[in-house]
Amino acid sequence: MHVSLLHAVRRRRSAGGASGSARSVAIVFWLAVVGLGGGLAGATYPSSSTATVMTTTLFAPSADARVEQAHPTRNYGRSRRLGTDGDPGTRLLTIIRFNLKRISGRVRHATLRLYVFRDPTRDGPAVYRTSNGWTESGVSWKTRPKPRGAAVAHMGSATVRRWVRLDVTPLVRGDGVLNLVLAQSGSDGVVFASREYATYRPTLSVTTTEATASGSPPPPLRFAYSNRDDQALMPTYGYNLIDVSTVSEAHAVPAGTTAQVWLYDYDNTTCTWEKSDTYVRNIVSQLAHDSKVAGFYFSNEPDPFACPNAPRQHRERNALIKSLASDKYTLIGIDANWRQHFERYGSMWVGAADYINYNPYICYVRDRSTCDFAWLDHVLAMAQSLPQPYFITLQAFREQGEWRWPTASEEARMLNRLRNPSLSGLRGYMTFSWNWQSDPLRDHPDVLAEIQAYNLGKPSPCCSSGTRTTTTRATTTTTRGTTTSSTMPRPLDPTVVAAGDLCGSATSCAPTANVVQAVHPAAVLTLGDNAYEDGTRAQYNAYYDPNWGRFKAITHPTTGNHDYHTSEAAGYFSYFGRQAPAAYYSYDVGTWHLIAIGAMAGVPAGAGSAEEKWLRAELAAHRNQCVLAYWHEPRWSSGSVHGNDSSSAALWRDLYAAHADIVINGHDHNYQRYAPLNPSGTFDPNGIREFVVGTGGWGHYGFTTTTPMPEVRNNTDYGILKLTLHRGSYDWQFVPVGGGSFRDAGSGSCK
Repeated sequence: MHVSLLHAVRRRRSAGGASGSARSVAIVFWLAVVGLGGGLAGATYPSSSTATVMTTTLFAPSADARVEQAHPTRNYGRSRRLGTDGDPGTRLLTIIRFNLKRISGRVRHATLRLYVFRDPTRDGPAVYRTSNGWTESGVSWKTRPKPRGAAVAHMGSATVRRWVRLDVTPLVRGDGVLNLVLAQSGSDGVVFASREYATYRPTLSVTTTEATASGSPPPPLRFAYSNRDDQALMPTYGYNLIDVSTVSEAHAVPAGTTAQVWLYDYDNTTCTWEKSDTYVRNIVSQLAHDSKVAGFYFSNEPDPFACPNAPRQHRERNALIKSLASDKYTLIGIDANWRQHFERYGSMWVGAADYINYNPYICYVRDRSTCDFAWLDHVLAMAQSLPQPYFITLQAFREQGEWRWPTASEEARMLNRLRNPSLSGLRGYMTFSWNWQSDPLRDHPDVLAEIQAYNLGKPSPCCSSGTRTTTTRATTTTTRGTTTSSTMPRPLDPTVVAAGDLCGSATSCAPTANVVQAVHPAAVLTLGDNAYEDGTRAQYNAYYDPNWGRFKAITHPTTGNHDYHTSEAAGYFSYFGRQAPAAYYSYDVGTWHLIAIGAMAGVPAGAGSAEEKWLRAELAAHRNQCVLAYWHEPRWSSGSVHGNDSSSAALWRDLYAAHADIVINGHDHNYQRYAPLNPSGTFDPNGIREFVVGTGGWGHYGFTTTTPMPEVRNNTDYGILKLTLHRGSYDWQFVPVGGGSFRDAGSGSCK
C-alpha cells in the first residue's frame, strides 16, 4: 500500500475538533520583507530582517446570560438564548464575559460577533463595559451589573440567521477580563445564540500587530501526497520530493526533485511490519548511495496503544535502515488528529526516525467560518518542544462529513505559520493531498496558487499584505456606523447513518461498515449491541474496532442489552471513551438536536426516573429544533423475538408532547418503518416516526402480527439507515450491503 492511501485510511481516528469553552486562533501574516537571499531549487527567498506580524485571536465567552425584568429573580445562565428588548416592564439585557489571555503587541481591532437566532430588529442594542461582579449561574435582573460609561457600539438593524459584528476596540487593551452588557432602548427586541449553542456562540476577535524578524524560507524538503500521476509537474509547483516505492521509480524522478521511498507500513492489527527485514535490506541497499534518493518513509500513524511494542520496533527498523544508508533521512508519520492521546502519543516517538511527520487537519465541515488554527499552533509547539526534527503536513483536501477544502486565505494562514523563524526543528513539510477522493488539488487553483507561491518563495496571491482575510464563502456588506452583517455560509445539509446489532465476529459487520464508508456521513449512530456476545472490551477490540471502529471519531453510540452483560457496560464505556460521555446525552448535528438514550436493560427509563426527568428538561430547552432520539429497545416492533416494549413508554410520551420527529431503535434484527404514532401506537400526523434498524450484521429475526404494524419491513437484507437532516425536514433511505435488493426511501417534515 502506498503511503498516500494508508495515510488517508487512518485519518479517520481524528478527534473531530477542539473542545472547551474558549478557543484562541492565531492568524499570523508576515507583512514586510526586506532583501533577497539564496534558496533551493532555483528559488529566491526573503533574508532575515524585520517584519510586522498581524495576529488575530478568537475568544469564546467564559460566561454569558440574559436577564429579564419580568422575572427579576430568575437566572437564565444555562439558556441557549441571549437577547435584548427595551419594552418597559419586559426589558431584557445580555451580559457576556471574555477572559483575554496571551494578547501580545498593539491592539488594532476588537470585534464582538453575535448570531441573530430569531426576532429581527430595527433598533438593536448598544454595547457597554460593565463590572465583573456577576456569575453565570447566579445573575438575575435584580442582581444585574449596570452599564459603565458611554456605549462603544450600536447594532442598529439586523435580520435573523445572520452574524452581526460590533466594533468594541476601545474596550480592549490587552490581557484581562472583559465584561460587556448589551442594552436596548428601542422596543424591537432581538434574540442571539448563547455560548451553550456551540455552533453559533458569541466570539470576540482581537487583532494585534508587532514587529519581529521576517519569515523563514520554506523548508528544504517539500512533498505532496499522492503525486505519482503528475510527477513531472511537481517542480513547477515548488515540490521537490517524489513518492516512490521501487528502485526503477526512484531512478525516474523528474529533474530538480529527489525520491522519498515508501518502505510500506506497520500493521496496527497484527503489530508487525507489512514488509520483512529482508525486503527492507534489499531495497535500501540498492538505493543507499543513489543521488536521486533523499530518504525513506517507513511508517504512517502507528498505534502504540494497540501495539505497546511499536516504538521499540520502529527504533529497531530505523537502526536497520540507517546501518545501510547512513546519509539518507528516515521518516515516520504520526496522527496529530488523535487529540485525546496526542500529548502522550507525540512524545513516544523521539528517536524512532530522523524526522517525525505531524498531520494536523484543521478545516472542518461543521465550521465553515474558520479553521482551528489553534490546534495547528499547538502541534507545532509540541513538535518544537521535543528533541526531534520534524515535518508538518498541511491540509489541502476535503473528505465528506468531516473535513472541507480550506479557502485560499486559510491555506495562506497555515503556510505562513511555517515562516516563523522559531521553528528551528522544521526540516520539511507536506500537503495532503495532490489527489484525494477524485477531487484533485489542481481543481482548486486558488489554493494551489498559495502553495506554489510559498514553495517558490513568492508573495501570497491572496494575502501578500497580510490584510486580506475574507473568504469567498461569505458575502460581506458594511453598513453605516460600527456594524457589519455577513451572510452565514450555508453548509451542505448533514447526513447521519444508523444501525444496531452489529458485530459478532471480525467479519460479520464488515459489509455494513463498507456501506458507511461509501456514504461519508457527518455522524454515525450505533443503536446498541455493538459487539457480541457480551460487549466486553476484548469483543469491541476484536470485532467492532476493525470494522465500525473506522468511524469512531464521528460515532455517537448508545448501549444495548448485551452491553450490560458486562457489569455497568464497562467494555462499551472503556472502548468509546469520550465518544460516549454518559449513559444518555445529547448534541446537535446541523440544525437538528439528537438525543442518545441508554438501553432500558441498564438504565431505568420509567416515569420519574433520572433519565426521564433529564429528557423532559432536554426537550424543553430545544423546543424550536427538529429532534431525533435513539436507543436500543423499540417502543413498537413487529419482530417475533422482542416485539413491543413498554419500558420506554414514558420516554415516548415525553417525546410526543415535545413534538419530536424521529425515533430510531435496534434490538429486533430486522428493518421496520412506522407511520407517525402517538403514545397509544395509533397513527397521528403529529406523531413520531419510528425506524427499527437492527440490520447491522449479526443475524436476522422473523416477524409476527401485532398492533401497530409497520408501513414497511424486511428481514432478509443487512444495511444502514441514511438520514439527510434539512432545516425543517428530513430524507430517509435504507442502504443495503452489496448484493442486497431491498430499498426504502422517503421524506418527512418536522413539526
